Amino acid sequence: MSEWKWKTIEDLGDITTGKTPSTKVPEFWDGTVPFITPKDIQGTKHCYQTERCVTQIGSKSAGKVQLDKGAICVSCIGNIGYVAMTTEDSISNQQINSISVNSEHSEDFVYYLMKNLWPYFKKCESQGTSVPILSKSLFSKIPVYVPGLTTQEKISTVLSALDDKIELNHRLNDNLEAMAQALYDYWFVQFDFPDENGKPYKSSGGKMVWNSQLKQEIPDGWDVTRISDVCDINSQAYQTKDAWSHVEYLDTSNLTENVISEITHINLETESLPSRAKRKVQHLDVLFSSVRPNQRHLGIILNPPSNLLVSTGFVVLSAQKEKTSPYMIYCIVKSEEVVQAMQKIGELATSSYPSIRPEDLASVQFATPKSGSNLFASYNRVVAPLYQRIDNIKQEIKKLTKQRDFLLPLLMNGQVQVKPLNYRLTDD
Repeated sequence: MSEWKWKTIEDLGDITTGKTPSTKVPEFWDGTVPFITPKDIQGTKHCYQTERCVTQIGSKSAGKVQLDKGAICVSCIGNIGYVAMTTEDSISNQQINSISVNSEHSEDFVYYLMKNLWPYFKKCESQGTSVPILSKSLFSKIPVYVPGLTTQEKISTVLSALDDKIELNHRLNDNLEAMAQALYDYWFVQFDFPDENGKPYKSSGGKMVWNSQLKQEIPDGWDVTRISDVCDINSQAYQTKDAWSHVEYLDTSNLTENVISEITHINLETESLPSRAKRKVQHLDVLFSSVRPNQRHLGIILNPPSNLLVSTGFVVLSAQKEKTSPYMIYCIVKSEEVVQAMQKIGELATSSYPSIRPEDLASVQFATPKSGSNLFASYNRVVAPLYQRIDNIKQEIKKLTKQRDFLLPLLMNGQVQVKPLNYRLTDD
């Protein structure tokens, strides 16, 4: 431990506070330079994708805030303490302080050092201001305990092996989701589902008829259905007579693109239930946030934990399985067409932020096979294993994350020493 020294964050490298290019100048936006906001750094270790990008001109307009690959971004306004590492030249908004790590320190180690400061950041967040702020000057002076470069690299090797596997699993799930969505598009959007001869219906000359409600051609004999025709909406509510001893609570912000970042365990014998924790969910329920639809707080719930409640900010769709496929309902509501339609409805609302009513989502129309068709059963047989695989991988991610979070403070505080090893986690 003699090599460990107390330093401040400013000793680790150059610190930059981001800046947002003017949104009034169209030429600054929709380019190729990632524009990082706190929302973009709440997932995996590396920031591979951002919601928005700027042009090279837009990046230069922000001044000297450009970030090289390997910079460590930390959210310091609002939700303080989210951390990620850039994967290419980027800029960030003003809610983020970033560290361009110097040669005396490992970029990976500095990332984990910031992750280990989570309790400190949360304490800063609760200091009474309406919008919590950790200024650049205060951020720069935060004390950190740092070993020599060789030990930094040893520690980073252990933790990075776990994060590499976590990120690989996320990519696998993204691919599985894309496969399931592609199959939905092929069968129910392009209408090339297998006909009675096993051939793609529309491409093989299946009869199509014009539908005035959907303003498109659909297969002959198909109907137009609303979500409310085949799903129960917000059908199960928690009541005190349920006499649960505990609750697993999922808030809207903790579900994005079918990825759950956190479920809060609440002991009802010692803690109060959040006022919004009212809606029960069951296996294969579909959740869609009624607030800011374009942020895509949505997903399909597989094998939920016992006593799971979700926020009233979710619209809960329970598919009537004799009438439809829950996997199809999920693909419908996560489609860009539906998300943007709900966003437009939300922007017309009288509230200060875009918000929809459950009946807005319930009124979404789509083409569906005629009664008695076995197409839904066939579709379920194909996609159910994909979603089960997704859920299995999520459980593995959860275990790896728990292991990483257990080791993180022990390694970063010098309580556990590591020897140089070539860590490699297989895909098995």
